[in-house]
Amino acid sequence: MYVFSSLEKRITNILIQESHVEVEREKISFGVKIILNDFWKFIIVYMIAILLDCFIPTLVVHLVFYILRQVCFGFHFENNFVCLIASIITLPIGVYLIYNLNYFKEYLTIVAAISSLLLVMFAPADTKKRPLYNQQHRAFLRKKLLIRLLIIWAITFVPYENIITPFISFGIILIAVSVLIQKLEGVKIK
Repeated sequence: MYVFSSLEKRITNILIQESHVEVEREKISFGVKIILNDFWKFIIVYMIAILLDCFIPTLVVHLVFYILRQVCFGFHFENNFVCLIASIITLPIGVYLIYNLNYFKEYLTIVAAISSLLLVMFAPADTKKRPLYNQQHRAFLRKKLLIRLLIIWAITFVPYENIITPFISFGIILIAVSVLIQKLEGVKIK
């Protein structure tokens, strides 16, 4: 991790200017740390996806997850290592299983439809780091969620024999699980 620490310091020093106050310097430093932290997780997850020969399906699941995550929020692991392990299990390994086990694919669409309904009912899910302060913001995010779900489902059903449908479905299921875990934890910021 010394390499990342050294790289983090170098990038931070390049970005910080003399005119920045201490709070701005801390924000820049924190941002660089987050980007580098996510970068190494991204590399590890996608290297495993390449090794399992499921890079594109993993990318589809990840994109659907993040497109919905922006408006749904949901559970975050407290520990980066646990997050990495969960990402490896759900993304390349989960995708690999779906990719190679054909009998799962029909059920995924049904579970994704149910998951979409759960998202509409329970998302966005507040977190300690990302609380929702008023109903207006919640309504705004919910409207964006509905639009995104409609677009995702339209993409799913446009081509009749869509080979990415199971992976789109899996991405919807993953975000629904994240939202439900957050709701079950009962973390509600007022």
